[in-house]
Amino acid sequence: MYRRLIHLVKNDRGSKDAMITEETFSSRSTQGSDSGMSGDASIHTGNWLEGIRLMKTNFLGIASPVQFEMLWNKVILLYFTASWCSACAKFMDKLKEFSGQINFDQLEIVMICVDSDEVVARNYLSKKHRKWAWLEADHEKVKQLMATYDVICIPVVVLVDRNGKVLRKNIRAQIASSIGKRAKVIVSEWVKQLHSSDSATGKND
Repeated sequence: MYRRLIHLVKNDRGSKDAMITEETFSSRSTQGSDSGMSGDASIHTGNWLEGIRLMKTNFLGIASPVQFEMLWNKVILLYFTASWCSACAKFMDKLKEFSGQINFDQLEIVMICVDSDEVVARNYLSKKHRKWAWLEADHEKVKQLMATYDVICIPVVVLVDRNGKVLRKNIRAQIASSIGKRAKVIVSEWVKQLHSSDSATGKND
């Protein structure tokens, strides 16, 4: 049985984000935060895909696995969200608009639901945007990912490469401000950053 404790505080943009605390994993607690992340997230996560499945839902509502190899030459947006988060619902509209203006050959959006109830999380993710991938994993793995990327509030979007290395921290504001003519431009900048990162680490394969 989960208790729901909600405390909403406006952030600098006047919206209300959901704070993630230790209590969140036995209940749900919300407060405001501007960045959604803490500390330095510029890390290499190693086996970040271990113990998870990447899924997509087709237009018939059928979910099927996505091969991780499909991410090889793409930048990846990890979108941390929850079924109960009103701020996530508002940002979802902006992300949908942004994603409708970009080339998915260069980028993959991966939704990660932080709901404690894994059934609720799966139902929530499988019914969202059909072009986006979503993470199927037990809640302990989701908690590990949140710790890895220093996620302290949602919604949060983190730009990573195929190895889970952070290329840019929370980019919500950048996405929102790029809707329109700049959407493809900003994705091209992210791809260049990915290639630069690959060159620096000798991964030009």
